[in-house]
Amino acid sequence: MELSPQDLKFQSEYALSVYSSGDLQGAYLAMRAVLRKDDEAMPLTLANILKSAGDPEQALHYVRRAREIHPEAFAEKSAVPDSAVEAAKGCSACAR
Repeated sequence: MELSPQDLKFQSEYALSVYSSGDLQGAYLAMRAVLRKDDEAMPLTLANILKSAGDPEQALHYVRRAREIHPEAFAEKSAVPDSAVEAAKGCSACAR
């Protein structure tokens, strides 16, 4: 069964809701399901989930993917560079 774009949007919003509740594993599984159907859906959301779960290296992969898909979003000076994600690797307070 194919998910329609509306279903993918709903599932992405569901993943964000689960993430907000603190269920990182549930949010990860929901976003992975979305990205399996559309790998351009919301990779930055999955990056944030992975970073919060203490996996900044895997998060960096999805930050880079988001940059490939939407380079205009990263063109501003305020965009988060790879160095910020790299710095999070050593942040014990960032890992959960």
